[in-house]
Amino acid sequence: METNDALYNAIENGEVSVDSKIDVDVFSGPIGGYGFRTGNWNISIGGIKFKMYASVPHNIEIEEQKEILVSKVKTSIRNAINKETYVNRCGEKKLRYSSQMARL
Repeated sequence: METNDALYNAIENGEVSVDSKIDVDVFSGPIGGYGFRTGNWNISIGGIKFKMYASVPHNIEIEEQKEILVSKVKTSIRNAINKETYVNRCGEKKLRYSSQMARL
């Protein structure tokens, strides 16, 4: 299966694993609007910097927002390791993640 996904490539290269330390910079994340903070978040997985697109409620404490984002990252790592897939509307087989990531 072909992919240009940054997280998948980092896992395949042995740079990221389920045991990697995950840091989320909640203060550089998007501002809130309509009850959510939706947009790109700066995260670090095992010291490698990524940009992750995600949405969290902005009316909860910062630490709880961070926990939600870390959970999304862990789900994405597990899905990438297990090579979970789905078929899109065009009939193409794609890797499944809980969030979109790009390497910085």
